[in-house]
This record gives sequence, structure tokens and C-alpha cells, in this order.
Amino acid sequence: MNDVMIEQAEGIEQRARAEIVRSNDLSALEEVRVRYLGKNGQLTQLLRTIGQAPPDARKLIGQRGNQAKTAIEQALAVRRTELERAT
Repeated sequence: MNDVMIEQAEGIEQRARAEIVRSNDLSALEEVRVRYLGKNGQLTQLLRTIGQAPPDARKLIGQRGNQAKTAIEQALAVRRTELERAT
């Protein structure tokens, strides 16, 4: 289960980064943020399921999930700056 959850976190991060790069305006970028990091976002939902993982795997899964979250947040910030400068 833990390998699957780590792979899911990595896949979510990759998809989010690809969508961030393709975002052409701030509203599209916000939609990406909500889709992955919002209250019902894909990564948020995955992080909520960590408690179901075996106790010895939770730390590793949590770390990878948080790394994905940080990477997505940073990519969003960079793209937001790029889009704001372009307008």
C-alpha cells in the first residue's frame, strides 16, 4: 500500500506541474491549484488517507506527500509571477 501511495503522490505532482506550465492565465492557474491542493483536491485527498497506511510506512508517505505539496506550491508561485509579469 505504501508504494502505491508514494507513486500516487509522484503522479499527482507530475500532472500538476504539467498543468501549471500549460496555464495561460491566472484563473486557469487557480483552477489547477484548487484541483490539486484545494479542500477536495487530489493531493489533499491522498494526504488524508495516510492514516490508513501501515504505521511504519506513514512517515515515508507523509514526507513524500509533503514534498509533492511543496513542489506544486513552488511551481504555482513561479508561474503566477510569470503570468503577472506578462500582463
